[in-house]
Amino acid sequence: MDDSQTFRIVIGSAGRRIYLHDWFEKALSRAGVSGEVHVTDADARSATYSHATYRHLMPAYASDEYFPAMVNLADRLRPALLFSVNDYEIEALATSGLGQRITELGTEVLGVPGDRHHLVHDKLLMSRALTQEGIATPRTVLLTDLEGLAELARSAPRIIIKDRFGSGSSGLINVAAGDLSLAVEWATRSGALVPDGLIAQPALEGIEFGLDVVAPLKVGAHPVAVLARRKLRMRSGETDQAISADASPFLPLGERLTTWLGHRGSVDVDVIVADDGVPSVIDINPRFGGGYPFNHLAGADLPALFVAQLNGGYGAELGEFLRYDVGVASSKYEAIVGAAE
Repeated sequence: MDDSQTFRIVIGSAGRRIYLHDWFEKALSRAGVSGEVHVTDADARSATYSHATYRHLMPAYASDEYFPAMVNLADRLRPALLFSVNDYEIEALATSGLGQRITELGTEVLGVPGDRHHLVHDKLLMSRALTQEGIATPRTVLLTDLEGLAELARSAPRIIIKDRFGSGSSGLINVAAGDLSLAVEWATRSGALVPDGLIAQPALEGIEFGLDVVAPLKVGAHPVAVLARRKLRMRSGETDQAISADASPFLPLGERLTTWLGHRGSVDVDVIVADDGVPSVIDINPRFGGGYPFNHLAGADLPALFVAQLNGGYGAELGEFLRYDVGVASSKYEAIVGAAE
């Protein structure tokens, strides 16, 4: 295979996700594909950048240099697959036209269409859109909506406050309804209450699950699938301990979300299941979520699924990459790698 035919994968803003880099390398080996896993980052000392053989230091996604640098990189590498694990870079790919430019080079870019991305990035609009679609989700109001806040306080004993456009549970606090006015006062005085930048929702009672809703990269390659895990403990906005769970109760939700989102690949969905058994969507992240490793360790293999499809794999054989054992508990841990110079 000459260099122009080398099968390449690019992981954008790879950060701390060394495991994704390594799992894609294993997926290439498993498929018998001669390929390379490349990573990009704006920080030359990030863990995955330091770990990877093929790495590219890029401008920050918010800079004027970012767009042309990414187009140039994609044009030079011609990767089969490109995706990011940074919420704000994903937004840039989806809404600036960058993802479309890279797609035109023959690269599969994971994500959701720009109009849908706008809805899931904005937690207020997401709540309204899901409600309109008939998908259960908490009622959401702006923290500046005093009438809406008062209604929430009358209907729920506890209220969740979080960033409207946040990532990783940024700005999240859980307050008693009777203390809501104090929380609003604190947000105002601390400067956290930027105009319409915080939202409030009822704190739902139930069991929290993380889901990966997996749509085919190629139309008809496989049915929509769901990977599920029950969250046991959170840390810094990411699942720290979880146990793999039966996905079948969540498949109807996954199919509805896929129809609505129109995504390719995997999106991370957080739900709370109340006593009535109905899963209520509390967040959607159009990327590999921090909870995916718990299903990977239980037997699922999305990197292998994606590589197989990009090599022309279709049909029943792809199902092996979506199967996993239920009841496998896993915990994340800290590791360290020498930083690149």
